[in-house]
Amino acid sequence: MLGFGGRIIQLITYGAQLRFVGDDFVPVYFDSTYDIARAERYALTEGTLSTPGFIGWFATLGMSLLNDSIVFKASLDGPLGEVDPDNDQNYLNYPHLTGFFEVTEGLLPGFFFDASYDKVLIREPRDLIRSFGSVIKTRLNYRSGPAIISFFYLLRYNTHDWNEPEVSSGLETLVRLN
Repeated sequence: MLGFGGRIIQLITYGAQLRFVGDDFVPVYFDSTYDIARAERYALTEGTLSTPGFIGWFATLGMSLLNDSIVFKASLDGPLGEVDPDNDQNYLNYPHLTGFFEVTEGLLPGFFFDASYDKVLIREPRDLIRSFGSVIKTRLNYRSGPAIISFFYLLRYNTHDWNEPEVSSGLETLVRLN
């Protein structure tokens, strides 16, 4: 990777990269879309599936307010040109969008939360709002002393059925001992 990044007046974050990707390499192996493309990623590491190397790009832009208490950032990455014209289902052939929003602990008494949107296989602009290849995650946390209670929600569209999402939600508890 070759790139740059930084902050403007402690408010706007930015970054850009050129990525020189080798054969069968996945730039970010474990991310929120891991379960969507787990079989393909594993097949690349085992050598039963292959994808040629390519030159790609990555760009990120965000805002950070109140000393990083409220953070929003969006990242987009993809290949320069066609990577594997014989495989239109290869998610590495198309741009990948990630959006993230967070309100950190301390801004609202006891509460903090985050949400993210991750989208693969962006073949055309309208794919940004189509459900296939997307993952939406949210987590709302409440802290009382050393205990944290979290409500989480995960909506994911897997490759085996782009029309019906997998939905997970629940409560988790955590005790932090300092």
